Amino acid sequence: MINPTKLIRSAGVLKQKRITLPRAANPTTRGIDKGHFAVYTCDEIRVVLPLGYLKNDIFQELLKVAEDEYGLQTDGPIRLPFEATFIST
Repeated sequence: MINPTKLIRSAGVLKQKRITLPRAANPTTRGIDKGHFAVYTCDEIRVVLPLGYLKNDIFQELLKVAEDEYGLQTDGPIRLPFEATFIST
């Protein structure tokens, strides 16, 4: 039989280890490097873009069009009003 004191100590150690897990385990940020962000196209394809695109006038206009079409969401992904083939090379 396991000593209750040892069991409580073991549980405390396990909690400490869980706290130190990296945040990269978050499934929503998986595959996005620092300095990038993800958007979704109207055909549900995820596209990862550099943050520098946010300063581009054309991309800002595209975000305004997306806001007009889809509305301004407070949660969920950013959706752009075009298909993934529009930006694929």
